[in-house]
Amino acid sequence: MCALAFVIPNKNPIVVEGRLDGIISIEPKGTKGFGYDPLFYIPQLKKHAAELSQEEKSAISHRGNALRELKTHLEKMLDEK
Repeated sequence: MCALAFVIPNKNPIVVEGRLDGIISIEPKGTKGFGYDPLFYIPQLKKHAAELSQEEKSAISHRGNALRELKTHLEKMLDEK
């Protein structure tokens, strides 16, 4: 999970979360990524994070999901002005 907050003085903060659900496996797989990526299995893709290309990982990552959500809120805020 990734949580982001965007704060402007005298305004309500924008707080968003991004998730990537998966399970920790016993057997590592893949050579891409770092840290826990070889152990993080993503059932919806039937792959470990370390088996994904950078493009695939960016499209589903918890950080990317949080940033996309924040972008949506900021665009809405700008449209209201």
